[in-house]
Amino acid sequence: MAEHQTLTANYQKTGGGDIDMLAQVNGVNANLAKLVSTFQTRFPLSSFSGRFTMPAAATYVVTDANTKANSIIWPVPANAAAASMMATAKILWVSAKSAGANFTVATADGTAATGGQIFDYILINVG
Repeated sequence: MAEHQTLTANYQKTGGGDIDMLAQVNGVNANLAKLVSTFQTRFPLSSFSGRFTMPAAATYVVTDANTKANSIIWPVPANAAAASMMATAKILWVSAKSAGANFTVATADGTAATGGQIFDYILINVG
């Protein structure tokens, strides 16, 4: 107990205090909020998602009007067949993007998928 009283007394001697500390934390929070707002204004971020089923083909065009030339697109397996495919040389990659229209996925090894693989995708646009 005496140790706690000594620490409290020393802290109060240095000009701190719970109220001063709270004011400083509130100031930091306000500054962080301004920083986040500035980043969101300069680097607006929008994300979209969708789903497609890969046919028995080496490429497939996915229609999504949210596609931009600099979109980041991530296909995510949504069934066991898709997960198995992504663990092979047939792993999907985005081979082309057509702004305002679509993107194309292709198998890495260039051979046809067996078909029926379901993928969800996340499409992210920055700026």
